Amino acid sequence: NLASDTEKNSTGDADTDNEHSDTGNNEECININTSDTERLCLLPGVGPGLAEKIVTFRQQNGTFKGEDDLLKVKGIGTAKLGQFQSRICF
Repeated sequence: NLASDTEKNSTGDADTDNEHSDTGNNEECININTSDTERLCLLPGVGPGLAEKIVTFRQQNGTFKGEDDLLKVKGIGTAKLGQFQSRICF
């Protein structure tokens, strides 16, 4: 069945490459709890230094539950969060 083959990857799981592509590739949701520094740098206003702080904070404190948790990361205030909050998911 061709439809089944295109909807599943080689392990038989649903293909997750386009998990959040319903808003288009440029507006893809970036999971703040699972993304590495390289992926976090795709967020507006987030460079390598801030991405590293996010990952370090997550490793030391556990997963982010919501946007308020991100405000605990040094370098993220309400203005910075506003730059990328529409692009993140948890």
